[in-house]
Amino acid sequence: MGADVALAPAEIDVVRQIHADTGNRGVDCAIDCAAREHTTNWAIRVARNAGRVVLTGIHSSAMVPFEVSPMRRKELAILNVRRSVHESAAALELLAHRTEWFAPLVTHTRPLERIAEAFAINAQYADGVGKMVMV
Repeated sequence: MGADVALAPAEIDVVRQIHADTGNRGVDCAIDCAAREHTTNWAIRVARNAGRVVLTGIHSSAMVPFEVSPMRRKELAILNVRRSVHESAAALELLAHRTEWFAPLVTHTRPLERIAEAFAINAQYADGVGKMVMV
C-alpha cells in the first residue's frame, strides 16, 4: 500500500494541485480520514464526476457544512464508515494473522512510557503521523 503523491495542504492548494495532476478529471475515490476543518469539502471537490467520497474520520462537531452543489452536480456517492467496538475481537485476529496488510499504515511507534507524547503527536497530526502503535 502506498500513495502515488503526497501533498501538504499547509503549503499548497491541494484541490488545485489534484485537478492539475489529473488533467482536471479528479480522482475516482477521495477518502477523508482527517475530518478536519474543510477536508470533507476538499474530498468533494477533488472527486471526479460519478466518483466516490468515503468518510472515515470522525468530525469533532455534530454539524459539518457540506458543499452540496458540487456533490449533487457530480452525482457523487458519499460513503460513511461505521466503527463498532463489537468487532474488536475479529479485528485483532485479522491484525495478528495478516500483519503485512497493515504494516504500511504504521508510521510511528512509541513505548507505553511515552504515551503522552504519542497522544500529543496524534492530536496535532505532527511529524507526518499516520497510525501510531504503542509497544
